[in-house]
Amino acid sequence: MKKCTKFLISIMAFLFLIGINIPPNVFAATSSNIIGKTSVDVNKIWTVKFNNELDKSTIDGKDNVLVLDDKGVKVNTKIEYKDSKTLLISPIKNYDYGKKYTIIVKDTVKSKKGEGMKKAVQMDFTTKSNATQIKTIEDMSQILYKGEKYTLPSVVKAVMSNGTEQNVSIKWDNTYINTLNPGTYNYKGTVSGYDKQVNLKVVVSSSSGVDLSRINKVCIDPAGASNLKLLTGPTGVKDNDVNLAISLKLGKLLEGKGIKVAYTRQKDSVSWNESEDVEKRCKIANDSESEVLISVRSNYYSSSTAEGIETYYLGTDTKGKTLAQQVQKNMISKTNAKDRTSQEIGQNHVKFLQGFKGSGILVYGGFISNPDEEKLLNSSEYQDKIAQGIADSIMHSSSNNTISSVKDINVNVNQGDSYTLPTKVTAIDEKNNSIQADVIWEVSSVDTSNAGTYVIKGRVNNYSKLVTLTIVVSPKKAAKYKICIDPGHGGYDSGTIGYSGTKEKDIALQVSLKVGQLLEKNGIDVVYTRTSDNVPWPPIKEIELKMRCDISNKAKANYFVSIHANSVDGSPSTSGIETLYGSNRTDGIPLAKNIQREMVAATGGRDRGIKERNNIYVVKWPDAPPALVELEFTSNPQKEKLLKTSEYQQKCAEAIVRGIMKTLK
Repeated sequence: MKKCTKFLISIMAFLFLIGINIPPNVFAATSSNIIGKTSVDVNKIWTVKFNNELDKSTIDGKDNVLVLDDKGVKVNTKIEYKDSKTLLISPIKNYDYGKKYTIIVKDTVKSKKGEGMKKAVQMDFTTKSNATQIKTIEDMSQILYKGEKYTLPSVVKAVMSNGTEQNVSIKWDNTYINTLNPGTYNYKGTVSGYDKQVNLKVVVSSSSGVDLSRINKVCIDPAGASNLKLLTGPTGVKDNDVNLAISLKLGKLLEGKGIKVAYTRQKDSVSWNESEDVEKRCKIANDSESEVLISVRSNYYSSSTAEGIETYYLGTDTKGKTLAQQVQKNMISKTNAKDRTSQEIGQNHVKFLQGFKGSGILVYGGFISNPDEEKLLNSSEYQDKIAQGIADSIMHSSSNNTISSVKDINVNVNQGDSYTLPTKVTAIDEKNNSIQADVIWEVSSVDTSNAGTYVIKGRVNNYSKLVTLTIVVSPKKAAKYKICIDPGHGGYDSGTIGYSGTKEKDIALQVSLKVGQLLEKNGIDVVYTRTSDNVPWPPIKEIELKMRCDISNKAKANYFVSIHANSVDGSPSTSGIETLYGSNRTDGIPLAKNIQREMVAATGGRDRGIKERNNIYVVKWPDAPPALVELEFTSNPQKEKLLKTSEYQQKCAEAIVRGIMKTLK
């Protein structure tokens, strides 16, 4: 007991010596209570010092040193050893503002010598009040154009406890983003005095921020160079010379329209080698801050008869595609050359356009390998036409009005309906003019398969705020009718087989699926007896036919429509359409009549009428009124060929659906 007292008295003397010079963060005493502290920081780290080395086994994993809140509930804390005689106590999460807490050191804490404390020690403390503590910080989204410069924000807006807003500093887990790579990037931020993480979602669009209606700067890239790989025509004309000549002419035309111009080269040679070519040209183009890149090239092919003009764009760049189409159209108009169209770029050159942060295209003015086009490409007159065709496609406006407002968009769609995100929105510029502005979205498509409300953010160039698109997907209305579609035969049973090997089961399935899709678009529920050639029944005809009817009966279908193709042996000229109903099943006659009438009208086929049949199971035994339509004869070579075409199948499907819908009315 005497040793213990001596231990504690030493601690008190030590505290007395240092308490004046440091903040009140040290305590220990022989009495059970120490004078409390007030206005304590919410992230306070308490230091507890002893005069002998501590026995860690009396502290680690035990509640011998702890902090309680004002309700006596233990606070999650972290206890560390500064040294063998000193403990550091910190909250896992900040203490609440303006609350009372108690630190307790129990008498079960011992020194390495086994000496204990005379009694437990505790100290109350109250955290500082903060009328403007952070209440909430909203998660954030940012949508960027490809190649756009962006720095993560150093401050964010916080809603304080008194309802005001205040900018507060934030630290992110990562600050790097390469906006040349489209995609979604997620960042987490921490704010002092705020317990939660702040989430930032950055979506980099594959679209550039180029406004094709007002281009201010263009980088022109004359492909090739005298010290790089050359393409040479039959008479010795070199592609690098042609490309440079057209490029310089194009530059003068653009500058005459008030458009700034940069070049990847203006001389015969370049300072880099072949392996560096793409990288160096991309860097020049990007460093020039140009919105558009025009790479002027000459084509080459092993066949000397290859001819024409073509333009390439990056498949993910809608602005580049539009520009390529304009350039291609204008060049053909100027030159009357063969139109090889504008096309999505292949893998050979995709890296070049991907590396440019704006919108870029590759323009091929002709085939230098073709003697006739080589001559044209080498002529100043033809070069002028190519340059003029490109220049006419690039518009410029000195007006760069910012957009003052864009209304948020609200859309209602039904569950399952297709919805395409708009590419333009109505905006008001600073002169109060209503304009159509390009918009990019944080997602590329909308899934309407599930009912609910979906909020999508969009970005409009020259507008400081994000646009909100709210899509309300209403639950699919319960269908009033249900139709069972029965594709004939299938699996082990091919049905009839035409002269060229066409199987009835394949035609029946293809038309049946088209019928089902059309019915669903009309709000009709559809059940199929089969949707592929993998049939659910065994290769026993009696069981198969019963299962077809059972599927319809179990679904409680309103009508049963079986789809087949006809055949007759030894008569390849027989043709026509007929629809069957079962004997003693007069309820199927209206359906059969309507389908037959629509089929004949749509296809122009011979009308073989509706016919009663006593020996066909599926028009006798379904609970629903049944009908079976024979599309045409596979035994007729001409009709067999017709049955295989998607166009004829679509006509049949639409006619069958019209017949069904008329019956439902």
